[in-house]
Parts: sequence; C-alpha cells; structure tokens
Amino acid sequence: MSNTKIITLNKNAMNQNSYIYCDINKNICVVIDPGYNAQAINLAVDDKFEIAAILLTHGHYDHIMETAQISQSCQIYSHEDELQVLKDPQINLSSNTETPIKFIPHKFFKDGEKFTFGGVTLTVLHIPGHTPGGACFYDEKNNVVFTGDSLFKAAIGYAHFPLSNEKLLVTSIKQKLLTLPPNTVVYPGHDEPTTIGEELQFNPFLQ
Repeated sequence: MSNTKIITLNKNAMNQNSYIYCDINKNICVVIDPGYNAQAINLAVDDKFEIAAILLTHGHYDHIMETAQISQSCQIYSHEDELQVLKDPQINLSSNTETPIKFIPHKFFKDGEKFTFGGVTLTVLHIPGHTPGGACFYDEKNNVVFTGDSLFKAAIGYAHFPLSNEKLLVTSIKQKLLTLPPNTVVYPGHDEPTTIGEELQFNPFLQ
C-alpha cells in the first residue's frame, strides 16, 4: 500500500492545480506550484505535515502567486533555466497584477537530479518549451508525474508566451514524458489527471 497522499487545491480563477504531495508515514510533504490561496495550503498541511520544500514546475504567476506566503519555513526549488522567468514580472506575466512577482529561488535543479523527502524520491525531468526551465517531477516508485503546464489531458502547454517554443515543447514531451510507463498517472498544472498511455493514444498535439 502506498505511503503517499496527494492533496489537490484548485478552486481559483485560473483553475490552477496546487499539489501537496505527502509521505503520510513520516509526516512530511512538498508543495508543488503554490498558486492557490496560501491559507488553504497551510490549512491542508495543518500540523500533520512538515513542508520539506516548495517545488516549482515553472515560473508563470498563476503557479507562484502564494510562494512568498508559505516559504518562510522552507526552501524554494526551480530548474536552473527558469531564473529569468522568476526574476521578471513581464516574463512571468505578473506585471499587470496588483502585486508583480519577482524572486530568486533558494536552490536550482538540473535535469535528472533527484529530490528526496521522507521515503519519496522525485526525479526532475527538464521539459523546456512552455518556459525555458519547465520541469516535471516524476516518482517512479509510486508511478506519478507532476507536469505543470507542459502536458495536460489531450493538450500541451501554450507556446505564445515570452520565451516559449512549441517545437521544443513537443520534442521535450516526447523524449522525457511519453517514454515513461503508460500507466504513469499525470497530475497537470490545470484540469484533471490523465495517464501517459492516454496521452500517447489520444493527445492530438503529440501524434
């Protein structure tokens, strides 16, 4: 029986999925893409789980809006190629919001690097295209991958944003994600979960 639990928070205007991925045996978790209300994230974590880190799949504002509010007691990680996005409100699309966002993460991932919390190990898969430092987090043992805005159910991330590249995105997905086991469950940055097998068969952008 799995020792993990996934809490999904997405009742926001962008229908963005913030994930709390927990090792329930060791009472520790990571927060992936805290775009959702910080109070709701803290209530979901409550006193049950220690937050080991905040992991960012990419730096667009709807995925990072609440980072500052929950990062006081843990470190923020992103892929090393995402720094330009996180530092520039024009590029991360927060310049026209009430609170433009810019910050530097505490730590940077490289492609293939592993992050372990409790008994869970996540492998970083660099998926550039939606943004230069787009990253997915793959748990081989528990057969799940968190894909941010790289891969959705029957869709892929938009490529009309600053620094986006659709051709690179499709190539990255095919090389790094579609090669995962078909029954791998995909937890995307928006909308509902899917599987690698479903996307191999039905995703019109990847045929």
